[in-house]
Amino acid sequence: MFCKVSHKVCYDSETLAEEALIQHHARQHHVPGRGPVNIYLCDHCDGWHFTSKGEPHPSLSRPDVQERIRKEREGNYWERKLRG
Repeated sequence: MFCKVSHKVCYDSETLAEEALIQHHARQHHVPGRGPVNIYLCDHCDGWHFTSKGEPHPSLSRPDVQERIRKEREGNYWERKLRG
């Protein structure tokens, strides 16, 4: 579902948005200062969205999450490579 005002993807809960943010970082390789870094509750749709502004979400700096992102990136790399 998309927000009618911001046209961003809506997540039903903070937990789902946080997990989606982590997954996004595992799939995408943004240069520093680009791409989504945090989540927020939208005043218009009551859904959660990504934002590229502000401080990075605290979970993104946790060592276990950083390791998970690294492993998922490596897995994604090999999956793409093997598919041709």
